[in-house]
Amino acid sequence: MTQPETLTDTPTLSIEQRTVLLETEVAYQAARTELAAAEQNRYARLWSISVATGRDLRAVLNDSPVSVTRASLAGAIRRHAAPGDWMQLALFELEDR
Repeated sequence: MTQPETLTDTPTLSIEQRTVLLETEVAYQAARTELAAAEQNRYARLWSISVATGRDLRAVLNDSPVSVTRASLAGAIRRHAAPGDWMQLALFELEDR
């Protein structure tokens, strides 16, 4: 059985390489944060529109862009509806899209 490679305490990357990796990681984490904020905004707006339509989930789904699916509505309901809200159950009545 061979011994696994171990990390040494001696850095092998140059300052420039470490800088590039750090900048890349910062950009990646910023994009993830922006995506999370956009997702939260999307779900909040879906919830708001669902409530404004009198909770007519079929109308919301039928009149929304194709990228808004039953799963999208379920995500909005899970995040914003009060516990025990019946809207989650209403999704079962809708056809898959």
